[in-house]
Amino acid sequence: MQAVHSAGMQQVLWNANSEDSWLKHPNQILYWSLEQTDSGSILLMHDNPTTAAALDRVLTELEKRGFRFVLPTEYLPAGRVGNRDLHGVRG
Repeated sequence: MQAVHSAGMQQVLWNANSEDSWLKHPNQILYWSLEQTDSGSILLMHDNPTTAAALDRVLTELEKRGFRFVLPTEYLPAGRVGNRDLHGVRG
């Protein structure tokens, strides 16, 4: 954490997992992304082709459910680091 702070960065953790690191089909990633995401969630996704194939559908479905997407700097209070209860915004 000291290296993070000294670099002027803030640690941001997730509380929802798309399970995309091991799932092999975009529909599975869609299911787990929607199942895991709740109000205030940060959804963990990895940079891989299967996730890329699911991403548009995941974002579209979350928008239909009333979610909006923000950068961590738009939501996390300054000075709060590594708090798993501080995440994205719904509504």
